[in-house]
Amino acid sequence: MSEENKVNERSGNYDMDFRWLLFLPIIITVGLIPLITRLEFVEVGEEVFELFGQQTVSDFFSQYKSIYIIGVAVVMGIMTILTFDKKEIKNEKWVKISVYGIGAYWIATAISTMLSEHSDVAWWGMFDRAEGFVVITAYMAMFLYTLHVIKRQDEYRLVAFPLAFVVIIIGILGYYQYTGDDLLLNTDWGKMLIVPSQYAEVRDQITPLYSEGNIYGTMYHYNYVGTFAAMAVPFFAILAVGLKDIKAKIGYGAITIISIGILIGSTARSGIIGVVAAAIILLLIFWKQIIDKWKIVVPVIVVGLGAILGANAMTDGALLSRLPSLMEDMFALFLPSNSDFDYKDELPFRGIDLVDKNVYIETIDDMLIIDTTVPSELVITDKDGNEVAYRRSGDEYTIEDSRFNNMVFEVSQNYFMTVGHVQYGLIFVVTIGDPSGLSFLNTASSQPTYVYEAPYVSWFNGKEKLGSARGYIWSRTFPMIGENLLFGTGPDTYVLEFPQEDRLAKMYTYGTANIIVDKPHNLLLQIASNQGIIALIGFCVANGAYVINSLRLYMGKDSYDKETIIGIACLLAVTGFLGAGLFNDSVVSVSPIYWVVFGMGIAFNYRVEKSNRPATQLPKVVKINKE
Repeated sequence: MSEENKVNERSGNYDMDFRWLLFLPIIITVGLIPLITRLEFVEVGEEVFELFGQQTVSDFFSQYKSIYIIGVAVVMGIMTILTFDKKEIKNEKWVKISVYGIGAYWIATAISTMLSEHSDVAWWGMFDRAEGFVVITAYMAMFLYTLHVIKRQDEYRLVAFPLAFVVIIIGILGYYQYTGDDLLLNTDWGKMLIVPSQYAEVRDQITPLYSEGNIYGTMYHYNYVGTFAAMAVPFFAILAVGLKDIKAKIGYGAITIISIGILIGSTARSGIIGVVAAAIILLLIFWKQIIDKWKIVVPVIVVGLGAILGANAMTDGALLSRLPSLMEDMFALFLPSNSDFDYKDELPFRGIDLVDKNVYIETIDDMLIIDTTVPSELVITDKDGNEVAYRRSGDEYTIEDSRFNNMVFEVSQNYFMTVGHVQYGLIFVVTIGDPSGLSFLNTASSQPTYVYEAPYVSWFNGKEKLGSARGYIWSRTFPMIGENLLFGTGPDTYVLEFPQEDRLAKMYTYGTANIIVDKPHNLLLQIASNQGIIALIGFCVANGAYVINSLRLYMGKDSYDKETIIGIACLLAVTGFLGAGLFNDSVVSVSPIYWVVFGMGIAFNYRVEKSNRPATQLPKVVKINKE
């Protein structure tokens, strides 16, 4: 323990150091909030109801986390006011750049919130996400508080230890989830833990989120566990290797192994990308040591790869099953698009139109026309007026003509006609009993809607299925950004602005038209679409300045002391988060950890910068002879 952390004994009295109390909010942020899982029912507004068709929705993984995030941020604000000392401001160039960048990010987010047409969601966030302006402001408080409060070397442990605790808990839960025995959602005690007593009657209705072979921990989705692991693996690995204390090496080494297991068990390709990004930064920093000690490095790499391949063989290839598709998708992303490709050529429908009392369904070679003048007796013909053969069972019509094979229509007693397909299921819902004419209805809420082909970026033509449909999502997201370039549509409003009625493209991409796209699966696109390009620039400036300054401080050194190792660990964790963010989004389950580690990283860079600065030399005294 350093001298500044010791308990000093003076004349039988003890001068206790209570600085650790300042870290309680950080300990809760890193070590508790990611684990919070508690059922809450959320009453949604009209616009959310119109999209989802539910007035009340359940939320296990976001609402309570967001409440704690806001509460902790308030405590951080109070503690800052009580302990603020202007002399302790980290007033250094690179710190200023990152702080100013975050300031621009927050101001742009505030303006975006005030201008948003979806005010309630912009302020408080969407259910199952809860990342509105208030929570984003709390993130900023976490970042600034951590940057301000860390002043001593060993205080990194007050972040590392809680993070290690989360790794252990996620590792235990993840093991049982991976083997198909979900402790949270598949046991009586787990359900009692996460379902409040007032909702006890729903406990028997709860089922596991995923089958065996996936880890979601307490973070809702295995992709978010992948992002978490992308931070934890490089963070603890560099501490295990770089610190000299043998107990630290053993402890952090064990946590690293658990983190790697979590990463592999999550099957999240975004997590692998994050670790690869961190590994690239690691190589840039330690290239000199790697060359000098290649006789040690090479065997370690060989043993590590052998262990991974062995574990993959023991699980019949399940551990690395998604790696080939990751490589294929990454390669395909940079290939030119196929200008001749038309996804509609792959579908039984090319388009649908409503004119008067007729429904026109276009196929590759023909047109199916449904006359709904008498709703109980549909008249079905082709474009030449010839009747089309069908089989009727009650109010259900199944087309038997090979030109329109497997199309299915059903008329309800309320004179709604569903348009579907044996392979793709329900595709459209049309009102046919309204004297004012035909109209489309939302398939979830039965609210009036429009069906259209959304504008898209041609670079992704033919790549719609890339990266688990990310090609489709990204191709439709770029035009969304262009429509509200400066300030976006408001935090967490992406799902309300995405062209959800782009139903034919969804049919091709997902195999069903009845899916709601609620996030862009890309951190940068998430910021740009929700909060605007100014917020995105501020975010990139803040992180870019931090990464550049870190490389300037740490790259190619002859030796590394404890302080620099801690700084590098923070850098690699931040890089892991940002790397995973290329295929993933910000969420309340993981982002608080990122903002705390980001703040700690800048704080340690500041300490390293000060220690590298040469001591100020006093000017020489020149003696003047008055004679």
